[in-house]
Amino acid sequence: MEEGLVAVEKNPEAVRERSDLKKKAKTIQAAEGNEKRKSLMRILEEKKAMKKTSPLLANEQKRKREETPPDSFSDSDEDGGGVVPQRIYDELKLKYHQMQRKMQDLKQDAANSKEKFAQLNKSKCELELELAKYREANLSLQQSLDEVLKQLFSQRSMMSQVSEPVTKSTTLATSPNSESEPLQLPNTPRVLEKKDGKIHIGNEVWLREEVWNKIQATRKDSLYVKELAVAIWGSSELKQWSVSGKECPTKNTEAKPPLTPDRLGTLKDCFYRWLRAQDLEKAEVDRRSKLVGFFISQKIQDLNKKDKKNLEK
Repeated sequence: MEEGLVAVEKNPEAVRERSDLKKKAKTIQAAEGNEKRKSLMRILEEKKAMKKTSPLLANEQKRKREETPPDSFSDSDEDGGGVVPQRIYDELKLKYHQMQRKMQDLKQDAANSKEKFAQLNKSKCELELELAKYREANLSLQQSLDEVLKQLFSQRSMMSQVSEPVTKSTTLATSPNSESEPLQLPNTPRVLEKKDGKIHIGNEVWLREEVWNKIQATRKDSLYVKELAVAIWGSSELKQWSVSGKECPTKNTEAKPPLTPDRLGTLKDCFYRWLRAQDLEKAEVDRRSKLVGFFISQKIQDLNKKDKKNLEK
């Protein structure tokens, strides 16, 4: 092998031949490459020409724009490189108009709310003024009511004072506020002495025991005084009397004679002892015992109203 190579190298013609063959091969390869390149260039140019003349080119460009991601831009010369796609632009424009409408609605709502707030504030001020007037009227009414009640209680006090016995000798007993025993004259029955089914309650006033026990079992002040007054005077006689003997300023009627002081004093003594038996404080007993005249007046009015109804029937 080595001997063959040495022989070839020693033959210059063989070397030139070999060199020419290599050059021809390179030339052929270069020509073939150029032909292939030219053929490819022609094919590309034909395709570009077909695309430009084809009516489907616009649809192809539209398809490419739709396939382009929203956050990317087209770099091709055909799509206008560096320009926002039409679809994204339309969406942004629509959102912008929607935001403008929302902003206008919010401004309108804010204006309406401001107007309503002003109206509410005005109504609040009017209500506060009205409330102040009501409070002032309420205070004035309370003061007037206090004055009326004071006058009423003062009149009741005067009525009870007038109806009290003029002298102690007429009642033959001590004051109701006294803790001592009533004075007792000779041959006179003692208070609460029993005889022939009756009981002596003072000043020669006798009541049946069952009537007296029923009255003593009462637990209401007004009912005690009214029932005891009827038991002492009787209904037919009681309605012909009055507590003070004065005319009524609201009625044009003649004044009725006052109740007999001795019997009225007996009723007051019984009522006072009944109150003391309830273990009340002395101040409370004194306060409630002053309402005797008021309760008797109510009973007389009730009897007169009953007679008037019976006459109307």
